[in-house]
Amino acid sequence: MKTVISILLIFFGVFILFSCDHGPIGIFHSLEVETDLEDNDSLENTISVGDMIRSTNDYYIAAGSVFTREVSSGSEWSKVPAPSGTDIVYENSTEIAYAFSKVFAVFSNAAGDTSTLFELKGEAWQEVSALKGKRCDVLVYTADSTGNNESLFISVRVSGAYSLYYTLDGTTFTSVPSLTLSRPVTDGAWVSDEYWLLSGNTILQGSDLTSISEGSVKPDTTADFGGIHYSSNLSVPFISSDDGFVYIYTEDDQWINNTTANEDGFYDFTELLIDGKTVILVGSENGYKEMVFADSPGDTVTLLEPGVSRDSLSSNINYINTTLSINIIRNFFIDRNDDVYRIFACTSGDGLWINIPSGTTRVWGRE
Repeated sequence: MKTVISILLIFFGVFILFSCDHGPIGIFHSLEVETDLEDNDSLENTISVGDMIRSTNDYYIAAGSVFTREVSSGSEWSKVPAPSGTDIVYENSTEIAYAFSKVFAVFSNAAGDTSTLFELKGEAWQEVSALKGKRCDVLVYTADSTGNNESLFISVRVSGAYSLYYTLDGTTFTSVPSLTLSRPVTDGAWVSDEYWLLSGNTILQGSDLTSISEGSVKPDTTADFGGIHYSSNLSVPFISSDDGFVYIYTEDDQWINNTTANEDGFYDFTELLIDGKTVILVGSENGYKEMVFADSPGDTVTLLEPGVSRDSLSSNINYINTTLSINIIRNFFIDRNDDVYRIFACTSGDGLWINIPSGTTRVWGRE
């Protein structure tokens, strides 16, 4: 009888260790996850974050309202009051950019039929007079790897189509002549002394913005493009698509991609160095994937599961037990402050997340 009872007690103890609603990995996994997860608490965890920037001393996000906090860790987020107008009530902003040492944002009214570009002057928004009366849409910032060759692009809606404006100094805004787009420009990069701008399934290319046009170098796909990134370490561009592929334009002037489509569409990229390796992250409709390169890309694109794959470097196992791993990540923002890479993930409905070093690995926490 004692033997039977002992066996039952052992069985019960094993059951406790591997249950607790944490799946087959069990309580040891959950302890590691739960002790790593942190939360700033000053920002709602259910907001949708359109984009994020950094000025000299402050972070800003566009999440319906514009929020800001100091770069120093531990500081709290606060709301920046929206612009006030005599006949328009501006209530919403999902577009923000930092260019030429200025903060720009697009604000729209509740009905969404008016959207205006503003510049933050001190603590108040001032309408950009050069685009007064125009229905501004998406903001796209580009620069080379050293931060030079700055450009800010603004898609302007005109009778169901889009024209494209740009500024090279933050003051003078110029329309690209003879260019009408069916879709706004949603992302861009400075690639080998050329602008590459994404508009639906089109890539606008050129070194002269007065004559930029649809280019001949593009992946063989009819899917819309989600994001573009030029790797300064690998000297190649990356492009994602909404049908689950990542494309790399190699030094041999060839496009390579993952051989099997990801189940979810891809969006924005970010890049960091870990242990001497180039690590590229790409957001998706279901968390993000990771690519690790010791040197130049090979013949195909290998997508890794963060926190699961043996070769993954961007996070330990804490990632897969967070809601971030199952949420939409449309944009990343990376900040290297005090020689530490801080990665921020902008989600749809799951708030803002931050990835920082923790001992010999990296972990995700909430802002």
